[in-house]
Amino acid sequence: MGKTKDNKVRDEAVETHTFEMPSHEAFSYHSFDRSSRLELVHKYRLQRVPVRQIAVILGISTSSVYRDLQAISDRMRKEVQSLDSDYFIGSTINYYNEISAIALSLATDEQNSDSVMLSGLETSLIAKSELHKFLQSVGVFDALKIQRVNKDASKTDMEKLIELTQIILEE
Repeated sequence: MGKTKDNKVRDEAVETHTFEMPSHEAFSYHSFDRSSRLELVHKYRLQRVPVRQIAVILGISTSSVYRDLQAISDRMRKEVQSLDSDYFIGSTINYYNEISAIALSLATDEQNSDSVMLSGLETSLIAKSELHKFLQSVGVFDALKIQRVNKDASKTDMEKLIELTQIILEE
């Protein structure tokens, strides 16, 4: 059966694109420990190198590349699951606030030129805007919506809503 037009175009693109090849002849995965090979496979995939080409570059089979990609995925999933989201969010807030403070100090220093002062002000505003986007993307504002209305409340608004929904569904 002949190649489809899409497969033919893809294969030609792979063949014409050059990738960094190792310089010595006796190159194979045996040259690396497992961790180093996983790093290389990950690096090449991030560069959108096709699996077949990674196998050629590293001197391993495509099935080994797929196993390595699965191991990388498992390792990354485990790392994300152990991530302390409160610490991550807090350190990111501090990062943006520090950028904004440094930029504002540039903007208010009269020894700087007008263009530097204006750039400092612009950078500070951008940092605050990016912080807002970050907080929105990680759901901080959504979480604030369902927090307890007052500190003495025994249930959050969301818990009350779920409880009422269950009562209605039981009727």
